[in-house]
Amino acid sequence: MVTIGIDFGYSAVRVGIYNDFEEDEVPKAEVLPNDLGDRSTPTVIAIDDHTRLVGVDAITHSALCPHNAVYGIKRIIGRQELDNVFMEHKKRFPFESKVKNGRMMCSFTTSDGDAEERTFEELLAFIFHK
Repeated sequence: MVTIGIDFGYSAVRVGIYNDFEEDEVPKAEVLPNDLGDRSTPTVIAIDDHTRLVGVDAITHSALCPHNAVYGIKRIIGRQELDNVFMEHKKRFPFESKVKNGRMMCSFTTSDGDAEERTFEELLAFIFHK
């Protein structure tokens, strides 16, 4: 039987598997590499001209467009906009957030001036998709 484990940390996410083989084989646990060969992916997302960047690519892009990079998602998921903890973290975030239809949203502006909005849950899904 194979078991999957996900470590969703404040700064990175890791995915591991555990193979519980037959009696004569040794069980094996392994942290899976991402597409760059790293065993962890930074929990940073950036939107660039409607293209989503995750991890190291998002960090690199954030040097050029810090307002289009989102980090600290674990601190935001499940919170309300007026939550004291969120308000404290919001002071340090370069990205714009707002409530729309009762959901916390993050706003991005592409280089051509288009606006794009995503929920923080969608952004988290981008990380896990990576």
